[in-house]
Amino acid sequence: MRHRDHPICSATTPACRPAPLIAVAFACLWLAGCTIPQIGAPTERPAPVPTTEPPDGESLTAVAEQLVEEGQYTAAANAYEELAERAIDPGTQEHYRLTAIEVLFDNADYESGQGRMESLPDSLSSEDLAQRRQLLDARLKIVAGDPQGALDSLPDESFVVTPRALTRYHAVRADAATAAEQPGKALASLINLDLLEGGANRDERNLQIWDLLSAQETGTLEALFTAYEDVLPRGWLQLALDIDQVRNRRADIRTTTDAWKAQYPGHPADALLVAHGDDTSPFFAADSSRSLSIGAVNRVALLLPFTDRLQSFSGAIRDGAITTLVNSDTAITLQVYDVGDAASGALGAYQRAVADGADLVIGPLRRNAALALATSATLRVPVLSLNYLNDGNRVDNLIQFGLSPEDEARNAADFMAGNGLYAAAVLHPDTDAGLRSAQAFSDRLAVWGGQVLATEELPSNTTDFRQQLNRLLLINGSHARRMKLESALGTNMTFEAQHRVDIEAFFMPVSASLGRLVKPQLDFHGVAKVPVVSTSLIYGGRDQAEADRDIEGVYFNDIPWLINSASGEQNSRQSARTLGVDAGPLARFFALGSDAMSLALNLPQMINGEVPALDGHTGRLSLYDGRVSRRLPFAQFVKGVPQQTAFTYPAEPTPMAPEPAETDPLLTETDSADGAPTPASNAPSN
Repeated sequence: MRHRDHPICSATTPACRPAPLIAVAFACLWLAGCTIPQIGAPTERPAPVPTTEPPDGESLTAVAEQLVEEGQYTAAANAYEELAERAIDPGTQEHYRLTAIEVLFDNADYESGQGRMESLPDSLSSEDLAQRRQLLDARLKIVAGDPQGALDSLPDESFVVTPRALTRYHAVRADAATAAEQPGKALASLINLDLLEGGANRDERNLQIWDLLSAQETGTLEALFTAYEDVLPRGWLQLALDIDQVRNRRADIRTTTDAWKAQYPGHPADALLVAHGDDTSPFFAADSSRSLSIGAVNRVALLLPFTDRLQSFSGAIRDGAITTLVNSDTAITLQVYDVGDAASGALGAYQRAVADGADLVIGPLRRNAALALATSATLRVPVLSLNYLNDGNRVDNLIQFGLSPEDEARNAADFMAGNGLYAAAVLHPDTDAGLRSAQAFSDRLAVWGGQVLATEELPSNTTDFRQQLNRLLLINGSHARRMKLESALGTNMTFEAQHRVDIEAFFMPVSASLGRLVKPQLDFHGVAKVPVVSTSLIYGGRDQAEADRDIEGVYFNDIPWLINSASGEQNSRQSARTLGVDAGPLARFFALGSDAMSLALNLPQMINGEVPALDGHTGRLSLYDGRVSRRLPFAQFVKGVPQQTAFTYPAEPTPMAPEPAETDPLLTETDSADGAPTPASNAPSN
């Protein structure tokens, strides 16, 4: 509900047009001092300028530098513009104008900086000045979500000669290469930055390099190690590979790091080891409080895309956040900003929110927008994004939170291990999310000492998966044995195809419609008694007993809001019912907005350890390494209706499963009356 006379908010603005449902809630919010205007355009604010005009250029230069030190970047840029006006020769004018833009860009004011760039002449007076403009252009491409375009637009490094230009070149190249997932280029530029700076910012550079390498797969690290000959990158890569092995086998890290120090004496990475002494946590995950700077939260900004395609989802998030804020009985002010459809819109909205005095920013929602914001510049005000960057990416003052399919896949692996199931087969859709879920599941199961025995991709252009299931279950091998025996004996044989018996459970992160096709075909192939575990994808958020009988017995995880009717306060439930988002797909986004606001209200306490976890609508939420992870409850389809399953997550994993028996997976077991393999005694069964 907006104030009738609010000068910015318009009744036709989607973000300002709450569903009629919570008029009372909005009224309460307004009376409590919590305003929710829609910000459509920045409010012009006069930039502070020196009260006394310096008598000469030298004095004005000192003033400009002092303004930068004091954080008055717009005033500093204005001072450099004044210097440009006073200069006589074009080269000096262009130098000061570029410096003004660099000051603004360095502090994330891209809108003002881009406007000033338009006043530059098409042709600059020197190669150095032209290169500086190229670097600014590249930075804009990163902000716009085009890191590859930024890399392509960089000047040739061999022609960048001044230390200042080289430092800027490698800073931009490191950010662009990281965003473009080209770790080799990013590593080289971060090492060069450290060299150009003479080690002045070594602790920061070391953490950047370690964050970059920690996000890479083992194969990528090995390929980069082979490609490099210089001792600096090889030392970093060797350390990352060594720690990767420590992670996999949970060996003693001290022995490993001592051996590395002996091999690479005096390497810059040694400072990272020395700085942490006996604390090994940085090599498994960084301390979540290391990169977060947050005080009291009085003003919260919510950045969402209210485009036609995403308006309903953003509206549900907004309503969930408002409902929780109203129920919290706080005096926090909430403002909603429409970021539009372009990834770069998130940056402009963030800048407006900061200018409006926000203490915390929630959003943006889409991954490319979160990436554009994270790679743009230093985040002066902390951000709680509603999506995750690529695994392992950490950014100062950025907390990543969302409905991650990888979280659900890892939860599924925990569920299997907690029920004694360590040998799994995976069936995943032919989508990027399906592939990522399969990889996250496999990685997590391996930490428990388990193993994915086989994986098959389910093509989207068919409903008949016999070919995939025959490969997965090694039924083709059974047919081959039959043919070999018939050939040797010279006679036809009565034959019943046999499937492999070493699979203890299936992981299927599939939609409900796909699950209804695959599960009956699995049953037909003789593995009806092998447990099947899925994710929230398989449940539409509303009971459909008749349709879901085809996925009878399947276990899946989902948000407590949907599979535990006791989850959530009654006020929240009533608001969601009134809004029509208490069930179905939008319910997950209402719960996401609600939990985002709960996190905002509790972040300082979570960072300092006073509140270790929150029991939210989207799961049990804990904060570590700048990321919010979720632990979800599990349910099972019983007569087509989800029934919550009692399950307690095990303690953090240590390898506990015995090595798989070296037996022929096609041999028939007779542990059960009908010859089907029997799951472990403490495992769920269909």
